[in-house]
Amino acid sequence: MMIKLEPKFNFLLSLISFFLSFYIFQWMLFDPYIDYLEETNLFFHMMGQHTLLLLAGYLIPFGFEKLALSSSRIFKGSNLSKDLLKLYRNLVLLNYKLNPKGFLTLSFTIIIVSYWHIPIIFDLLQEEEFTHQFMHFTYSLAGSLIYMSYKRMPFIISVILASAVHKVMLIGSFLILLSPNPIYKSYSLQENIANGYYMAIMGAIGEVIFMPLIVYFIYKWLKGERVLIRIPLEKDLSEDLTK
Repeated sequence: MMIKLEPKFNFLLSLISFFLSFYIFQWMLFDPYIDYLEETNLFFHMMGQHTLLLLAGYLIPFGFEKLALSSSRIFKGSNLSKDLLKLYRNLVLLNYKLNPKGFLTLSFTIIIVSYWHIPIIFDLLQEEEFTHQFMHFTYSLAGSLIYMSYKRMPFIISVILASAVHKVMLIGSFLILLSPNPIYKSYSLQENIANGYYMAIMGAIGEVIFMPLIVYFIYKWLKGERVLIRIPLEKDLSEDLTK
């Protein structure tokens, strides 16, 4: 009997997600050129590397979910399929119970990201290798927490939060550009200024993307349509897990 396209597609997505996550981790940890960029390029260290680590962490629960949802078809009747589905169901239920609106995991994510961007803390990373590697781990953890928050939040809230991140980037870029001295002292003033310009560009691009979406959702809300709808538990668990 042929396997349906959707389970095949989910299974493929899971493999791609795990591969990309593993590739990003080994690239960030073992490539000498990454070490060189960390020491010489503030924008890469602050934005590029951290974004990639967040993505790697995000792809782990995303890939596991796709693997679990496809296992009932791909590994039909096997113990592996039953174990994956059971574990997935327990994790989803735990997220719904402890993280009902997604704000618990979101709060931890904000704390992690904000802490490592404090200038004095960020500068210490250049001297403390263990702390530096621990930061990598926490960013990956934050990526997984973002996915857990996303599963519990209405799409409009995710859009508003994404827009807020880009507004913070714009504010941060102005502070860096207006300062006569380097904010992040482990890098030159020229590197700080370049980072400020790049942050401003990214923040502006984000606002161009997300602000029209927010306006659109506000328009739908004013028309009386429901826009603050969370993903129902039954959809998250799928038919295979609710039987």
